[in-house]
Amino acid sequence: MAGGKQKKLSLSESGEQPAPTRKMPTRRTAIAAMENFK
Repeated sequence: MAGGKQKKLSLSESGEQPAPTRKMPTRRTAIAAMENFK
């Protein structure tokens, strides 16, 4: 499960670069996932 979440985070980071409008919600999800990892 952790591996899948990490993969999703990588995809989100890659998708939030070309999509500035999607950066807001994507970044929030990435931060939440990072906090969960910690």
